[in-house]
Amino acid sequence: MRIAIIDDLEADRDLLIDNLAQYASMNRMTFSIDEFSCAEDFLRDYQPFLYNIIFMDIYMDGMNGMEASGIIRSKDKYATIVFLTSSDEYMPEAFHIHAYDYLKKPVETSRIYQLMDELLEHSTSLSDAPSFSFRSEKTDITLTYDQIVLVKTSLSNYLEITDIDGNSYQTRMTFSTVQNQLSGDARFLLVIRGILVNMDHIVDIRNKACTMSGNICVPINVRKASDIESVWTNYKFKKMRLELKKRRTNL
Repeated sequence: MRIAIIDDLEADRDLLIDNLAQYASMNRMTFSIDEFSCAEDFLRDYQPFLYNIIFMDIYMDGMNGMEASGIIRSKDKYATIVFLTSSDEYMPEAFHIHAYDYLKKPVETSRIYQLMDELLEHSTSLSDAPSFSFRSEKTDITLTYDQIVLVKTSLSNYLEITDIDGNSYQTRMTFSTVQNQLSGDARFLLVIRGILVNMDHIVDIRNKACTMSGNICVPINVRKASDIESVWTNYKFKKMRLELKKRRTNL
């Protein structure tokens, strides 16, 4: 697990590093920790998906933690950001940025341990979900199947993968390679040659086109339009029945 700590107070960084090291030792884990004394240094070489957890102080000289987190979020919708601060002033803004947690200094060791337990449990649940990994613009990216809206062929032998946040990634993979992996999952449907969609994100099918979440419109095979719509309709009803059965089981 790779962790970043951004805090202009060396004593606070050292304390957090000690707590994380103790937690790792007790749980027989290894953490790779990078520390930064200002947001500018962190952002200079930042890449999406590089860190599993980002601990961000809010009150710092120069760029504050909120500004830095806004930049991080614009590049990485899935970054796990934990704020460290001595005040509740920025708590509403932290929720707007979708921070994982907001810890007030001084942070007790037990609170750090609790946070790490929660994060690891969350990480384990995500790792159980089927996912697809690829490389885009020199960055390794992993999306769960739930996060993928569609995959389509693009120009110059690239594939374009769109996620639920509207991000589009280009990768040099053959369409058949991706199709072979994703088509094993019931939610993915080939609507026309070179376009594979996630039926969970279909909004509507009409006028020989398929509208996806994010108002993305893709063409469908005209000759198979009726079959495609039937597959989607049957999938929706099957999913509804399974969800209803699950709710009844939990009562």
